Amino acid sequence: MTDSADIELVENLRLRFALAQSEEQLQKLITGLLVPLLDKLDIASATVRSKIIALLGQINKKLKGNPGVKIPIDSLLEGTFGKEATGFSQGFRLMYISMAVESAEDQQLATAIPHLLDGIQSRPSSQQTTLTTSLLMAIWRGPKLSETQVREFDFVSKIHRAVVLVALARDIFLYRASEPKPDSSQVPVSAGLSLERQALLTNNGKARWTSDNQVLQQLKERLVHIIGSGVAFPIEMPAHIHEQRLLALLCASCDPYFQQVADGGKDAIKRMCRVDYESVSFVNHLFEMFLGGTYTGDSAGSRSPVSAAVRLKLLGYLNRSELATTSYQRWIRVITESLFGTGTTVKLRQQGVAFLLWTINRAPSDQVSQASPLLLQLIQKTLFESAATSTTTSLGEDVLRGSAYVSYGTLAKRVPTLALDNLEHLRLLFDAFTSETASVRLSVQEGLLAMLPAYESNSITHDVRDQMSEFLQSQLDSTVYQARY
Repeated sequence: MTDSADIELVENLRLRFALAQSEEQLQKLITGLLVPLLDKLDIASATVRSKIIALLGQINKKLKGNPGVKIPIDSLLEGTFGKEATGFSQGFRLMYISMAVESAEDQQLATAIPHLLDGIQSRPSSQQTTLTTSLLMAIWRGPKLSETQVREFDFVSKIHRAVVLVALARDIFLYRASEPKPDSSQVPVSAGLSLERQALLTNNGKARWTSDNQVLQQLKERLVHIIGSGVAFPIEMPAHIHEQRLLALLCASCDPYFQQVADGGKDAIKRMCRVDYESVSFVNHLFEMFLGGTYTGDSAGSRSPVSAAVRLKLLGYLNRSELATTSYQRWIRVITESLFGTGTTVKLRQQGVAFLLWTINRAPSDQVSQASPLLLQLIQKTLFESAATSTTTSLGEDVLRGSAYVSYGTLAKRVPTLALDNLEHLRLLFDAFTSETASVRLSVQEGLLAMLPAYESNSITHDVRDQMSEFLQSQLDSTVYQARY
């Protein structure tokens, strides 16, 4: 068809749209002509293209004045993702997809989700924000999906869809809507996210879930339902998908504002298949989320560490992984952050000392020996700061101090030179019998028993042996029975 014929056709269409008075007439034109117009835009000459763009502007005005008219989302999605990511029509297609999601029916929204996941995985970064917003809008506006609907996502053969959705869900679970600080116009970045990632999730602060907590709660509930579904994610899927699901649901279970989201996350975790705690990818993600920084395979920039509540859950898994104890540079940072990092809590410090004891027991000998001076400092600082800041005894502080004493003795067992160089460590533990509560004294005794093998070494000097005999003899007069026996 010649340019003159194309121009005449576009002009006729402009007249038809201009004469459409009712929503029914406009709906018929939109359903039959919008997608073919977008297809034509990619192959038309510059002259014809300008005429089509002018017509699309006229159509947009008509749509704005007739909110009941629905854009044909099914044919639009098929036409969009069946074509190259580049082309003159792409910006218009993405715009119309966003508009279509706003008014689509429930089944159309369910059908749109896998198409949008495909688009997010394959399209350039310039299109990611629009597609992500459309996907999250479809999930929020749509119904609670049935087993049949989630099965049609076909995550088993389309792994990329699962990867995209689980990563987005994890970050939505981490997102907390908040107002800008009084001295800044910029909205704070939620813990666990980067500035770039939060901008993507919130459409640069314009998405509905940034200002409406009811919308945010429903979006999170819908995502918990999908990510926790064993139908959508059957057990035969690759292990790394289930690892990421667990981490996403763990974030949901720590939601501080929406109890239904937190409860849903906890219930879904109980129903999940078991994850291998010695998996390299799983342990790497535990460390990455805890410490922050750039995640493996993630293009979202440098992230902040997750919240204290999520860190507490992550430590629960690190405390069961022997692989986690082989990465000295990371586990020493985790211990330090847990005990003395910004925003730490009593429970997080307790888990931090538990992880310290786990690494002392399980880490390779060369790593424990290399880290022993710093570990000793951390244990002593924990004991001294706890004593200085605690005006009244509490169960939480007793557990913390007790674990620190056990770690003290266990470290001396793994690195005997710490105990053999001088008797200060031995004296500290015996002195604790008179200063600590009855419940902590049991842990002190456990720490001493753990330290005992260090003094059975043949390398102990006569001077140290004599000092130790004299010191132990003096303890026979102690009024605390644990010190005597």
